[in-house]
Parts: sequence; structure tokens; C-alpha cells
Amino acid sequence: MTTKLTGKIQGIGLPAVLQLLETEEATCAIKISAGRKKGHLFLEDGDLIAAQAGDLTNKEAVFEILYWDNIVIEVLKKKMLYLPEIETPLMSILMEGLSVKDEKNALKKKDAKKYTKAIMKRLEDIDPKSFRKTLDSMGLARSNKIRLSLSKIFRDRHDADLLISTVEEEAKKIYEPEDRELLIKLLQKDHEKFMKSLMLFLFKWVQHYA
Repeated sequence: MTTKLTGKIQGIGLPAVLQLLETEEATCAIKISAGRKKGHLFLEDGDLIAAQAGDLTNKEAVFEILYWDNIVIEVLKKKMLYLPEIETPLMSILMEGLSVKDEKNALKKKDAKKYTKAIMKRLEDIDPKSFRKTLDSMGLARSNKIRLSLSKIFRDRHDADLLISTVEEEAKKIYEPEDRELLIKLLQKDHEKFMKSLMLFLFKWVQHYA
């Protein structure tokens, strides 16, 4: 059955979209994007029959897509030929996939806190004046996106939870290719150890959202 739910979907999460399409007994493809990451889910008469995300296929691809943040969902009206390869009911896949996502998020937060504490220790003896002087020596304009992000992260260096929240938010802003290329170039140059650690901290999160 052709779905009434077509085009880009906003304000609705992927599980809810899938459940709506299941209710409609829709036959369609769903394109999911998250930065540079792309994936597709294929439905036939409301049943999820196949999935693809990079080199992953089927259930593994579904679990990977459910883990993505800040996704863009687009329901494609045309039917795509795809052999049924998923036989598990949609609700079971969603419950299993969301459980996997929760486990991954828990591990991510644990690793992030451990790494964040190491960054905080490295920055604890750095005063704002030395920090600004190092930024100036890097040749970054005061309005430069990377400079602004590094400054905000440094500002929140005394609180682990706040520091993680800030670096996540700032990493999402480094999405233009030229900004990422500049960050990589800066990492390849000789800078104060504390600044290199701070840039690497930001870069790890930029990669996460790439």
C-alpha cells in the first residue's frame, strides 16, 4: 500500500515513524541521514524486510541507525525492489535496538567521563591568560569557529558533566569540511601540550557526529 507519510519528516522519532508506517501497511523505503552517515530501511506491507547502513545490513544496520543522533528522516514514495531478509517483528527489533543503544550510550558516557577527567587534570594549572596567548600564537581569528569552541570548552574545564555537555554542543557546530580540515591541520602542528589535548578532545567528538 502506498503511504500518505512521504517526504522529510520532522518532529517525530524514527521508532514512531516506523510504527505509523506499520499501521498503514505501507510499502516504501526510508532514507536516514546523520551528517555523512546514510542508511536505508525497506518496508513491505508495513513489515520491515531489509536495511542497509554502510557495510552493515539487516538487523545490524537497524541497530546502527537507531544509535545515530540528529537524524533526518525521508520517506521515499517509490517502491524499491529488495528481497525480504528480516523476519523479526518490527516491535521486537525496535525494543532490541533501543536496548543496544542504551548499552552503547552507557559505555560512551563512562569512557567520556574517564577521558574528560584526564583533560581536566591537564588544564587545571593553565590560566586564562596563557590559554589566550596560545590561541593567538595559532593564528586563529577571534571570530574563528574552532577558536570559539576551544574557548568555551576551556571555560567549563572545572566541571566534568558540564565539560562533556559543552564539547558535545561545540562538536556539532564543526560540520563544515573546511572547519574539520583546519582542526586536523592544527592537530598536526606543534602546540602546547595542553592545547593539543584540548583540540584532540574536541576532534574525537567531531568524529562522533561526522
